[in-house]
Amino acid sequence: MLGLKHVLKYCANAKYVMKTDSDVYVNVPAILTLLSESNFTLHKAFQIPQKLRRRFEDNVAEDSLNNPFKMYGLKNHMAKPVRNMSGPKAKWYVEENEYVGNYYPDYLDGHGYILSMQLVQDIVKVSERLPFFKFEDVYIGMCLQKLGYSVKHTNGFLRTGYPLTLCSHKYRNIFTVHRVDYTNMSAIWYEKCPHFGLIDYEFNEYNSERLIRLKPSIIKKPTNKDGGKSFKEDKQ
Repeated sequence: MLGLKHVLKYCANAKYVMKTDSDVYVNVPAILTLLSESNFTLHKAFQIPQKLRRRFEDNVAEDSLNNPFKMYGLKNHMAKPVRNMSGPKAKWYVEENEYVGNYYPDYLDGHGYILSMQLVQDIVKVSERLPFFKFEDVYIGMCLQKLGYSVKHTNGFLRTGYPLTLCSHKYRNIFTVHRVDYTNMSAIWYEKCPHFGLIDYEFNEYNSERLIRLKPSIIKKPTNKDGGKSFKEDKQ
């Protein structure tokens, strides 16, 4: 919340605010296109096939360009508070005196989400009437619930476990990829990709192979047409 207050004070002319973690690859060109008022100009100029363009339009079709209350991210629905102090999820342990409900309100996953400035203003204002909660992304969801806003899901914010090639991080429908270590972060950034930021992540225009929804143990083997080396993300 301090970060949002800082933005309102020192970046008041910004249209959007993005929160992300240090181990997240952020596909800046794809995000700029998503947020642009001329969303489809770039894709039409490059003659992206209609069946690919349609998947991108689905993300923004519900939003009027003049709608100041916009949000983009991975929606968590009916997430349960962790009540077990041991185990792999112990870091998210919450006592009942901290949160009494059986489910959290819908919220955007904290690895990376985008809020319009008008939405940030409303969240900061309503937070003054809500008790503090230690998990920032859940707390933002609480604020949105208090405001009466429905949390919207956007495809392409990938939390973890996707075996992608270096270049597939830059596909036009991938906006964030979680759990990318610093070595791979640099490798992705500097990798030269012929389809930089333009190709749909579920359909590779060059070889028609699906690149996601694979078992975690499977690593995509790139071809010369795929454009890029593959790697296995650090799951620790």
